[in-house]
Parts: sequence; C-alpha cells; structure tokens
Amino acid sequence: MVLVVFFNQYIGIRNRFLDFDSRNVFFNGGIDIVDETITFKKPHNLENGQLIYYSSNGNSPIGIGSAYDVSNTITGSLSDGAPYFVRVVNTSTIRIFNTQSDALAGSAGINTVGLSTDSGCKWNS
Repeated sequence: MVLVVFFNQYIGIRNRFLDFDSRNVFFNGGIDIVDETITFKKPHNLENGQLIYYSSNGNSPIGIGSAYDVSNTITGSLSDGAPYFVRVVNTSTIRIFNTQSDALAGSAGINTVGLSTDSGCKWNS
C-alpha cells in the first residue's frame, strides 16, 4: 500500500501485487541467495526506499539471515503482512531492507537465504 501525494496534497491510496517465484534462481525461481535479491516475473516499477508488504500467499515463508553471511544461516523468515523497504537493482530485481534508511544507503539488507519450494508468493506495494 502506498500513499499517493501530488504537490503535498493527499490523493489516495494505491494498491498492487507483484508476483515472484520464491524458488532459487538455480531452479528458474526469483530468489538469488548469492546476490541476496528477489527478481519479479515482470518489471516492478518500484523506487529506492519504497515501502512494500510481503505475502506468502498461503505458501511456506521465505527464510532469511544476516546480510552478507556467506554461510547462509537461516535465522528467521519473512513475515506475512510485514513491511519491508526496497533497494532497486534493475527493472525486475530488488533487495529488501528492514528500514528505509538502510534501503537508501544500500547497507544491512535482508539475506533471503531460505527458499520456498512454492512459486506463488507476492509483494504488495
């Protein structure tokens, strides 16, 4: 969910879902555990620092760990309905962060190390 503002005047709330395949890129999915990225099936049209919400869409949640952890140790999972912040890698790929300031700086991201064997997770922006 995103608040839409035009010249500092509130316009309304916009909502859309971004589908991605939560399997490892090795299996043609969208989760890259080496680069710690999520790649969508279509261009995402997101911006650095943008707030998004994760939805497992009824599937197993994606495991996470510390950023840049070469051992890829799973310490938790993405939480359904939880807010995360975007760092754009390219038109179809992002990294996710716990805070907007981290997303804008590009440091201390969330390592998407745990994979789901399901393919129907979503992001709500």
